[in-house]
Amino acid sequence: RKLSWGETADVFVLDCRGERDGIDQYVSPEQLQWLKDAVVESTARFKVLMNSVPITDYSPIFAEALADDRWQGYPVQRGDLLDHIMANEVEGVLWLTGDFHMSTASKVDPPGGVAEGLWEIMVGTGGSFLNIAAELLEPRDQFPVIFAEWCSTLIHLDPGTGQVRVEWIGDDGAIVEVFEVVL
Repeated sequence: RKLSWGETADVFVLDCRGERDGIDQYVSPEQLQWLKDAVVESTARFKVLMNSVPITDYSPIFAEALADDRWQGYPVQRGDLLDHIMANEVEGVLWLTGDFHMSTASKVDPPGGVAEGLWEIMVGTGGSFLNIAAELLEPRDQFPVIFAEWCSTLIHLDPGTGQVRVEWIGDDGAIVEVFEVVL
């Protein structure tokens, strides 16, 4: 579904659990086409794509381990979607995800990848076990923010400047980490 906040943001909420077939389909062809069309047609400054698991290429640490539980395990659909966004020069795309029990701000692809200019924010871990692999994740140029602490995530979108400000807030109310980018 799509939730709209005028010209500021369209939030696309994906079903990335119910349509997987474990072979080559992460989402149904109908959902994929809907997303591709809707993102291109959106006139909102920000297009926030909410996804249950990351679209970021996690090869540096996870390689192909558990790839079938994220977009990376479905390279045809992942590539089709990212190629479509890039070919249509869709601006203001921000992926929002979770599930890995850590917090990140990451480029969707490593340097040289088709989607190296797109960003994904992994929201904080709330009550689940913490992923100790967060401290091992390299290279930092693709993952400028990586940590594993219980926290909440607050995202500010400024449609006038295109700035995204992400604050991860610890259980004590203090800001654990801040990330800013202009989309």
